[in-house]
Amino acid sequence: VDFVIQWLWYLLAFVAGSAAAWLTVVVWSKAQR
Repeated sequence: VDFVIQWLWYLLAFVAGSAAAWLTVVVWSKAQR
């Protein structure tokens, strides 16, 4: 079960990182206008 929790943490970190990167791009794009 331990590896499942580790995989979930990895997935959560990946999703959070992707969302943060996407949000940064959106904010940066709006700031350029």
